[in-house]
Amino acid sequence: CIYCDKAEPDVATEGVFEGTNTYWKLYTDGELEIGGEGATPDFDEKDNSYFYQYNKAVTSIVVYNGVTRIGDNLCRVLKEAESISISSTVTEIGDHAFDGWELDSLTLPLRLERLGEENFTSNKLFFLELPNTLKYVGAGCFESTQLITLRVPSSITTFNTVKGQFSNLENLAYTGSEEQFMRLEL
Repeated sequence: CIYCDKAEPDVATEGVFEGTNTYWKLYTDGELEIGGEGATPDFDEKDNSYFYQYNKAVTSIVVYNGVTRIGDNLCRVLKEAESISISSTVTEIGDHAFDGWELDSLTLPLRLERLGEENFTSNKLFFLELPNTLKYVGAGCFESTQLITLRVPSSITTFNTVKGQFSNLENLAYTGSEEQFMRLEL
């Protein structure tokens, strides 16, 4: 590093997502880099995710520019990760990609249009602002007993929920009309 005396971490292991132009690298400091061009593949829930064998080693995840979609169940088992940074080139996050994560803070990509089911469940968020490009939110996303304030943009046409999903929600800010809000059935 040119700013401090720390050496750049070494790559512990790496690979290419078969059939795609995307790759991954796990560094010795616990950062998982996901990069390349296009979408990462979907994985079956029964496969316990592509990264199952590294679930205790990953402490942070960085999805770089060029990745457009994070596949179903991709990072599901990486619940030990404390932070995630997702590039603004990501427009879709698949079902269960980040299911069960206990994040204290979350910034979603500015160009995100679709968020699949059961993402960022069990979070520790108190406040969440959804991006103005988001159109679809799958059932169970952001399920939390701590979420107090949620900002929902008028761009959302579908926001599926499950019973008790926002049990402590006190403030819901919606940027659209009352008629649009009633169609969401939040």
